[in-house]
Amino acid sequence: MVEQESRLASVVERNIHALLQRRRRVEAQQPLQQRIADTITRFTGSMSFVYIHLFLFTAWIMMNLPGVPLPKFDPTFVILAMFASSRRSFCRLLC
Repeated sequence: MVEQESRLASVVERNIHALLQRRRRVEAQQPLQQRIADTITRFTGSMSFVYIHLFLFTAWIMMNLPGVPLPKFDPTFVILAMFASSRRSFCRLLC
């Protein structure tokens, strides 16, 4: 029984390595544009992307709140709304 499990584990491991090698070969043969698109997609689907946006939008809002002693660049949040609206429209085009 243990010997059979050991052989099965060996076969599974060999198959995993073969699949990884094939994947690397296919990825290496992709055109530059596809590799760039894959890199962008990987980043925009990451939590780092979410954290960066969370930080930027929070900072934007905090800096433009009344009573905050910083120079205001969007006191009515119109630019932020336009930015959010244009991003939504852009995503609809691509998604």
